[in-house]
Amino acid sequence: QLVGVTKNCNYPPEADTLERVGGGTMESISREKIVSRKPDLVLCKWDHHQPLMETLAQFNIPALAIGPETLEQLFAEATTLGDITGHAEEATQLIAAMRLR
Repeated sequence: QLVGVTKNCNYPPEADTLERVGGGTMESISREKIVSRKPDLVLCKWDHHQPLMETLAQFNIPALAIGPETLEQLFAEATTLGDITGHAEEATQLIAAMRLR
């Protein structure tokens, strides 16, 4: 389901094969590339990407601000992402594997 990533994205492993839409900083993110990919959801870093989210809203592209600061927040965000993308079971399995590590 992924159509684009930044240079810092490395999960799932298939992320390495996708178009890079930015380098991870606001200055390096290409709004044009993101819009051209026609995403149905863009995941943004909650504390840095407000300008990007505003641009996406102009194009009616939904964006979700994420950025866990604790493991429990990471697990909660993984659950949310699993739910909204139709991958709840995979999210549950991933969280269980991370808890074991």
